[in-house]
Amino acid sequence: MACFCDKLREERFSDFTEAEAQHPGQNDFQTQSFSHTDCVIQITPETDPTSVVALENTYPHRDLEDILQTGDHYSLKPVPPDFIKTVNIILAIEQSEQIIQIKQLSKRIYYYALAKLHPKGTPVDAIAEQVQSVLKHDKNIRSKVYNYLRIGSRWSAIIEWFAFIVYKSVSQKSTAELTGIFCVLGTGTAWERESPEVCKAALASLHAKSDIFQRVRKFTPFVNAALGPQISDTYTFIHTPGISNKSNTIMKSASMSRGIHTASSTDSDWKASTLAAASKALPGIHSEGAGLLLVLSCFLARLEIPLLLCVRGATPRKRWTKSGGIEETNTGIATPLVHTLSNDTNLNSALCELQSKSAISSNSNDTWLLDPDVLARVLEALPPFFHSHWRLQALTIASRSVPWKYLERKFPGIAWKRFAIDQAKEIMHGLNDRYLEFCISQREPLLYRITGDMNRATSAIHNPLPGTCQFPGEILAHAGSGQIAMQRALNLTQIDELAIATDVLDTWQPLSRPPSLIEVATLFRKHIILGKILRYQGRFRESLASLEMSKNLANLQPNLFFDEDRCDLASNLGDALLELERFADAEHHLRTEIASRDEACARAGPLLKLALAEALFAQERHAEAETICSEVQSQTRLLRMEKLRLAVLQAKLSHVKSNWERAFNHWTEVMRIIVQFPLSHGHTTRIILLSICDILRHQGCHELELKSRDQLTTLEKLAGAGGTQYWIAGLRQWLEHLQSPKKSRI
Repeated sequence: MACFCDKLREERFSDFTEAEAQHPGQNDFQTQSFSHTDCVIQITPETDPTSVVALENTYPHRDLEDILQTGDHYSLKPVPPDFIKTVNIILAIEQSEQIIQIKQLSKRIYYYALAKLHPKGTPVDAIAEQVQSVLKHDKNIRSKVYNYLRIGSRWSAIIEWFAFIVYKSVSQKSTAELTGIFCVLGTGTAWERESPEVCKAALASLHAKSDIFQRVRKFTPFVNAALGPQISDTYTFIHTPGISNKSNTIMKSASMSRGIHTASSTDSDWKASTLAAASKALPGIHSEGAGLLLVLSCFLARLEIPLLLCVRGATPRKRWTKSGGIEETNTGIATPLVHTLSNDTNLNSALCELQSKSAISSNSNDTWLLDPDVLARVLEALPPFFHSHWRLQALTIASRSVPWKYLERKFPGIAWKRFAIDQAKEIMHGLNDRYLEFCISQREPLLYRITGDMNRATSAIHNPLPGTCQFPGEILAHAGSGQIAMQRALNLTQIDELAIATDVLDTWQPLSRPPSLIEVATLFRKHIILGKILRYQGRFRESLASLEMSKNLANLQPNLFFDEDRCDLASNLGDALLELERFADAEHHLRTEIASRDEACARAGPLLKLALAEALFAQERHAEAETICSEVQSQTRLLRMEKLRLAVLQAKLSHVKSNWERAFNHWTEVMRIIVQFPLSHGHTTRIILLSICDILRHQGCHELELKSRDQLTTLEKLAGAGGTQYWIAGLRQWLEHLQSPKKSRI
């Protein structure tokens, strides 16, 4: 017979006897309570420093962390909301062939879940007898349940102690944010057997001198995905069975020596409980659709609920496939709910039934209002465990009813954008999805470029390991790497490394022939950026060719929606034609694009209109150009580049009319705006100063003119031979005008 020490060393906890399961001098876990005062860290003379150091040395658990961060994740079924089923899963894990690190982690998570599921005030003997009556095949189940709960209670205490150390308080939210501690502490038996004082001291020391808090937060989503909403309620808005089970698990299922016949019945449980609550709150309700719509309405809004919100929210969304194609998906919304909301007949039938029971009142503007008394009865009848499920369903439907591109602009300031990126990165931990990693990675440099932090913009870009820049067979991930290449090129553009930027873009090419749809979309955006950079270098014909490639790609792909980028493409095409001095062609192209956007009820961007005004100015149609400038100026919330292009045009218009005072003010405004751009030094600023010198010369301010020309000499040295020579379209012709003796044509 194995001794107690052997059982501990090999973590054969299920073999503990009841006597061995009791910690010497420790009260039964059933009577333990961890109040806030218990969590205060007090290192007493009795606290053995050697024991504290021994616990500290169990951090970090690198073997386990390496396993979890590899591509071959292991999966753990979400904890079922049933004590006996959870015990049965633990028994199966104990007999499985999982690698030891995963096996230990799995069991501890389930031990913790059991401690949380243990009904408060219920004697352990009584619940152990219930488990024994169901799992009759295991004669030692009673002692095992004792041991499971003992270990689970200790880990619950460890999390609470750490929460108090980190947050100075203990709450459901704070503990749910720290369950990742399971993944970072090695030699778990040491933490389970050591005294509370030693554990608290070790946790406090680790928090003070290591990155344990960051590592815990990193792995918390993994653990909470397995614990499920019944254990970690504060995370259910992110992790739910409705969003791909494969993506929301800590580890991928390893083979077991025997199957687990206790699959979670969460999907059927939520629907049965929902319909039961609807029938109890509204007797006489018959259809499933009416019951589901009734409960959903309770979580959607306390005021009027628009019909279109439900219809749009349940409409399938198009998503990229791994092969680069497009598929429709309803990820995140329960199938029965989609069946009710996305079918006009089903939805109308459900609404009519609810209205006939006076549960809702309909309005003339295609909205309905839920009766407050019915709402209260439904919430009371629905088990609290399923409230988080319905909150998530309501949130998903509401958010999907309005495209993100319209919501994003409602979140003001950099802080919100930073928060959104951080949340996305936290959710991404452990999903092993390269494409999503690239998508998040390409948003960060954009954020830092906006704030002018080019060092962080560069470091934020995902840098694949050598040899991994291509993803054979992974077209989706390869397309994501194309987005990263574009961000790297844009970073290089900001520091005038235009030649390197074009090389970076040229290195990305599609894997498939012909290109998949997602590769076409990537090529479309790539050629817009490449065309812009080529124009900056003065390679105008190459720029036009690249931009026309984007235009042709869009015209040949009716299944892809390019409208969000068409305005950018059109204005850049117009600028390329301007630099080639094809002014009439530029005007025709820009007017055609503006007209097509008007027909589609799409707003023509200010840059598009200003490019047209530039084409008109080049043809000496100054009055028409001024009209467009006035129209753009009347718009609110212009972007920096829009303000800059507007000020340049207004300055040139005043200049050619010899309105020196107004021209000077406009050129001064241009100088004020331009210093906010990295590309403003050198060639561009030199042209602006030449314009100001020309005004000063005409006004007879020769001393000021000489000082300005001294600045010009410095700028000419700064500009050099490379870099951005032709940043703002039209300034090249303007420079020729300034240097022309006759100054008759722009």
